[in-house]
Amino acid sequence: DRTLSELIRAVAVSGFAAGNIMLLSVSVWSGAEGATRDLFHWLSALIAIPALAFAGGIYFRSAWNALRHGRMNMDVPIAVGISLAYAMSLYETINHGDHAYFDASVSLLFFLLIGRALDHVMRERARTAVNALSRLAARGAIVLRD
Repeated sequence: DRTLSELIRAVAVSGFAAGNIMLLSVSVWSGAEGATRDLFHWLSALIAIPALAFAGGIYFRSAWNALRHGRMNMDVPIAVGISLAYAMSLYETINHGDHAYFDASVSLLFFLLIGRALDHVMRERARTAVNALSRLAARGAIVLRD
């Protein structure tokens, strides 16, 4: 299944990025200051860019298609949320702020993708079960009259 393999790759990329960004964030939370904190924030930003571009592309494409047709779907607020979290973190990093939330945007994406992958698997199983049940249905009947 092509969709499932795309989702699994996206989960893997976002999970790898989230784990590495979280390791950098723990160092910042543990008291890294000044140049060290800024370096960790910049490294987090660099790790988050490809993760959001690749793994988040699923949500960004869906949101763009919905907005292009004048509609809303659940992917629009997700795309906006992860984009704004990244943008705010980048702003804080550029201005040498104490807090950056690259870990939040990538971790959110990671957990949402896990849910989307599980949803896809369950829908495929349900579709397969319905098809199997429909094959068991009688194709016709013979009516006997007295």
